[in-house]
Amino acid sequence: MRSKRIPAVLLLIAMLLLIAGPAAADKGGVPASFQAIATDCTVVDPGIGVVDADGILHIRGQRVDGVVQSDNRLVAGQTEVEINGDINTKTNTGKVWVNLTIRPTAVEGAWVGPGAAGAGLLSPVIQRVDGTGALAGLRMDFRAKLLPGGYPGPGQPPCAEPIRVFEFRGVILDMPGSR
Repeated sequence: MRSKRIPAVLLLIAMLLLIAGPAAADKGGVPASFQAIATDCTVVDPGIGVVDADGILHIRGQRVDGVVQSDNRLVAGQTEVEINGDINTKTNTGKVWVNLTIRPTAVEGAWVGPGAAGAGLLSPVIQRVDGTGALAGLRMDFRAKLLPGGYPGPGQPPCAEPIRVFEFRGVILDMPGSR
């Protein structure tokens, strides 16, 4: 009988998958990677915004509600974002930090976590949020990039007058030992 050899590349891939932990696709066939469009629709609380003598806009506690559109049922739903920031009005640079909650329509649970952007305000926000409820034990890591051109379609935006529109690209991971 002839023995079969497994190529080293396949062994390496298998080892990396074991170390990284299973993606959410391994649990119920939900795609682990996703793309989405997030639209800020309503300023619920304008918070406090003060420009100091150096031209720095200090924003604290602004709250915005919106919508996330995605083919991934664990992502599509409603958003709540609390925004804080220190922005140089002359250079349009600074730092913005947020607290994000995404409540998917298809499941009982939410994604909750902080995020931050620095340098130019068009810099992508790297976001890591943890699942609660039916999403407990899952983690969503994604990049949120402001789309300065507005809503990209297809179709109409989810609200009449979008405030800001972001592109999300990310992955949902199953965190071993947290379920």
